[in-house]
Amino acid sequence: MMSEQAIDLLARSFAGAKEKQHQRCAHDLKQNELLDEGFKRLRADVDSQLAELIDKLNSRPEIGNILSVAIHDSETVLHRSDLGSNVTIKYDSHRHTARLIAETPVKLDYIVGVKADGIKWFYRGGTKFEDAANSSETANKVVHALLGV
Repeated sequence: MMSEQAIDLLARSFAGAKEKQHQRCAHDLKQNELLDEGFKRLRADVDSQLAELIDKLNSRPEIGNILSVAIHDSETVLHRSDLGSNVTIKYDSHRHTARLIAETPVKLDYIVGVKADGIKWFYRGGTKFEDAANSSETANKVVHALLGV
């Protein structure tokens, strides 16, 4: 059987552990809020920049009106009608990432996502999220792959 002193120590340890758990939960909640905010911004920025780029490119005589963009719930698809090729951006709100995928005319498999440091969110790209990234750079990667340049 435990002594009163041991029981008191155990109760104080439990109270301290419980407080640390509450602090971790609050930190995790704040971190997730930052990531969600950054992901929404990433998606909105990339989709709007792509729509604007497609409009501008389609107005050029060298390109004609061969490019289109379709924005869906979990992905955005850019289509090039002369080749029948697509670049797909698959958005994953749970991982706070966007995966850019194309097979033709240029192979593309690139991931951009949102990271947070507890204070602010920021974009990272590449296979291990080591590269700094931004939404305009991401939109440019997609358009270059779609055009094959």
